[in-house]
Amino acid sequence: MRLAGHPLHPLLVHFPTALLPMEFVLQLLHRNGDPSFYAAAYYCLWGALVGGAGALLTGLADSFAVARENPKTPPTLLYHASLNAVVLLCYGVLLAKEAALFPRIYAGGGLWLRGILLALLFFGNYLGGRLIYRFGAGIKIDRP
Repeated sequence: MRLAGHPLHPLLVHFPTALLPMEFVLQLLHRNGDPSFYAAAYYCLWGALVGGAGALLTGLADSFAVARENPKTPPTLLYHASLNAVVLLCYGVLLAKEAALFPRIYAGGGLWLRGILLALLFFGNYLGGRLIYRFGAGIKIDRP
């Protein structure tokens, strides 16, 4: 999926990749007692999930063309998409629990769970980078 000739998926993946680690840091800072960190973490989670949903949809739209162009990509493509979809789903469950109580503080979303989800997100992103750098997925070279 492209906008003005530029792929949208690489643009959108930066939102969850940046905002989810920031949400984790803000949750850590919130443990010191300042509720403003909790509110900031909550809004980071919203932004990450909205951007992540866009990344998921544009990645899904691009995946068919990528698999067709390079038959070696489907296993890595499937792992990348599945892993990141599961991570987003888990964060979505955390957000649903927090949204039901916000602005009161939800204490049930453990940092350990967020840490595991971040590790999975980073591995999923590694697989996405592998698709680009090893298989050339989504690379379109315009030759004069």
